[in-house]
Amino acid sequence: MFHGLAERSMATTIRLRRETKARPDAEKVHPQESYDDVVGRLLDAAYDPEPLSEETLQRIEESIADMHAGQCRPFKRVSGNWNRRPAIALGATAGDTIIFHENQ
Repeated sequence: MFHGLAERSMATTIRLRRETKARPDAEKVHPQESYDDVVGRLLDAAYDPEPLSEETLQRIEESIADMHAGQCRPFKRVSGNWNRRPAIALGATAGDTIIFHENQ
């Protein structure tokens, strides 16, 4: 978010196809937002400074395999058995599928 002379001194020219340029144009918060701000915001959204641990990635893979094997139940079916508000507690909504490991 530089403005004025400082911004111009840091400028770099890049070549983009029209269709490529249209994509960040569509992401502008307001028409005067700079491409530097748009690209910076998009990169911030794409980069996770805390990547998932190997253990978490393994558990996700196991859960996906369970789901493909049919070892899961729809959220609506299991949420009726809970006395608390599971959508808030789990960060889930009524359309989500929640995976339960039967052996735990």
